[in-house]
Amino acid sequence: MGLKTWFPRRAWIAAPRPLWTDDDLRLWIVEQVAQRTGLCIAASSSPVMHTRKRKKVQDLLTAVRMGKTV
Repeated sequence: MGLKTWFPRRAWIAAPRPLWTDDDLRLWIVEQVAQRTGLCIAASSSPVMHTRKRKKVQDLLTAVRMGKTV
C-alpha cells in the first residue's frame, strides 16, 4: 500500500527548487517517482507549516533538529 491508497486525492509529491546545481536531476527523479506511483507533482518553496497556528510546533522541531533549547 502506498500514499495514494491511504490518502486518495490528497497525496502529492512536492518538488522543491532550491536552485542547486543538481536541480535538473532532482526534478527528473521527482517526475519518475510521480510517473511510477501515479501521484501528482506540486511545486514547493519548501513550506515548513500549513497554517500559522502550527508555528510553535515548527519552532520546536527546528530547535530539536539544531540541538537548541526552545
